[in-house]
Amino acid sequence: MNIAITIPNIFVTGGAERVVFNLARYLSKKHNITIVSFFSNNHKDYTNEFETIHCNIVAPATPISRLKIRQYPPKSLVNLLNSFDIVVSNNIFRNYLNPNHIKTKSIDINHLNYDESGGRSTLKKRFSIKLRNNQFKVIDKLVVLTKQDEDKFRKAGLENVTTIPNGLSFLPEQTAELKNKQVIAIGRLHFDKGHDKLIQAWQNVNQIYPDWKLKIYGDGPSRGNLENQISRLSLSNSVFLQGIVDDIMDKILESSIFVMSSHYEGFGMTILESMACGLPVISFDCPTGPREILDSGTYGFLAENQNIEDLAEKLKLLIGNYDLRKEYGDKSRTRALDYSWEKIGPIWDNLINSI
Repeated sequence: MNIAITIPNIFVTGGAERVVFNLARYLSKKHNITIVSFFSNNHKDYTNEFETIHCNIVAPATPISRLKIRQYPPKSLVNLLNSFDIVVSNNIFRNYLNPNHIKTKSIDINHLNYDESGGRSTLKKRFSIKLRNNQFKVIDKLVVLTKQDEDKFRKAGLENVTTIPNGLSFLPEQTAELKNKQVIAIGRLHFDKGHDKLIQAWQNVNQIYPDWKLKIYGDGPSRGNLENQISRLSLSNSVFLQGIVDDIMDKILESSIFVMSSHYEGFGMTILESMACGLPVISFDCPTGPREILDSGTYGFLAENQNIEDLAEKLKLLIGNYDLRKEYGDKSRTRALDYSWEKIGPIWDNLINSI
């Protein structure tokens, strides 16, 4: 079959983008795969293992412009997508294209959790979620990443929902030695990722283990605030904002602990990638992915959600005990195999064949 996998911008580096390539690689064994990137230009120096169509659409900058493109997309884009047997959306149907425009078979991967945040419910949010659910009802299959979210969508009246977790991005032959005095965090520098709370927790850790380093990989709008916080807390020799790198697997393998401080996650791809490298994991027990990946704490440490002191205590526990790091590093690797493409891929095969 001819399958289009859509994405907002192929040049953005993030978990959803890695999922696109992982899925494309697997499906390309049996199908013709084309990646359709809405808001990118065709860079002359850009090469990709898959056919890629850059739509060169101007990205909406305001809610009104986003609504306009959702309701009145370019006819050329609609015709393009309708020329495929199946369209697989990654945040496209939710944000940029009303799925009613698509007449071919459609699948949406919902990368956010059901509530789309870890914050309190508001009238505006409830209205937005209701509209989203009504739109999702018209697609053939809605793919969510956790059973918890599937239950919530079904409770809201969606019968077309199924759970398929993200598959592994990589599985290195060697695992981390866990001896380097380095903790790693990975994620966009944005309020949602809670790096400010991680840095607060690290101030506590640094008082006991001043020779350990925290390296945060990613970039985003909170960088300036985080730099100021690091300076204000006198952690400039202990906490480092490393930016975006191409070789994130190597950076994980250089580390001894992975920590996630998000307010919410749809899944938590960086948890899974770190587990594949044999790192013990500490995460806030935020909605929705970490608890499911770590199996309620069987394969890693869940700190009480947004509890900075609890996060610090669990960091100190692992930092101070190599044997415990090794025990949970081995558990991480074992758990990561549950998300190998040998296991996740056939679930996608069954879904594709079912529609």
